[in-house]
Amino acid sequence: FGFEPDFALYIYGSGSPQHALRAPPSFLASTTDDPCVPQQSVTLFFEALQAAGRKGELHVYEDGGHGYGRCTMYTMTGRADTVCQWTVDAARWIDAVVFGTYP
Repeated sequence: FGFEPDFALYIYGSGSPQHALRAPPSFLASTTDDPCVPQQSVTLFFEALQAAGRKGELHVYEDGGHGYGRCTMYTMTGRADTVCQWTVDAARWIDAVVFGTYP
């Protein structure tokens, strides 16, 4: 297709390590208690990004499980888990890496 994205947000999951060679700048968010996507798989993809010399930022939050979205309705626990910081972290990352405007 010739389509090259400017950036990627990996929320809940990650790409396959073999795709890291061509990955755009990537923001990854995961939780240590995600029952669907092991945090270790997200870390492996991040390490593959680093090994390939690609830009990436990994955020592993202490709690939040899976399916937290923007945390506007609920998380798996029904509380404001630490993962609810991901939208703030992602916005800061987009400003810095994509737009180059973060101080």
